[in-house]
Amino acid sequence: MSERRVTMADVAREAGVSPTTASFALSGRTDMRISDASRERVLEAANRLGYRPNVTARSLRTKSTQTIGFVSDRITTTPFAGDVIRGAMEAAREQDNLLFITEAGGDRAAESSLVHALLDRQVDAVIYASMFTRYVTPPKELFGRRVVLLNCLAPG
Repeated sequence: MSERRVTMADVAREAGVSPTTASFALSGRTDMRISDASRERVLEAANRLGYRPNVTARSLRTKSTQTIGFVSDRITTTPFAGDVIRGAMEAAREQDNLLFITEAGGDRAAESSLVHALLDRQVDAVIYASMFTRYVTPPKELFGRRVVLLNCLAPG
């Protein structure tokens, strides 16, 4: 059985401040009047309790999940796959994003299913990669979305 997640309300109670004050202190907001002492108590309480922000709740507020989907045909079968994936992960990490890596194995139905799974998780963008440079037709689910083509070209 897993332990209960530490909430912002727990941090506020531990620091002796309101949940609103804890929220502002933890988000780094400086436009609100919060004393340095209160801010410090909140940060210390959060650290002591092991508080971690609820990324799902934040994504509802910010409309960004800070995630990127990576969909490829069979890129892992190529000698340069490690470099490609490592480069995508490093670029994502530099922007504080998490990269979800998937591979369809050349199966269009699987590719469509994987794209749906990524979009269901509200990824902010998708990297669509090919094993070798060629013209591709990205899955229709990606049309109108933020997409980067990697090692491939799309007509138009």
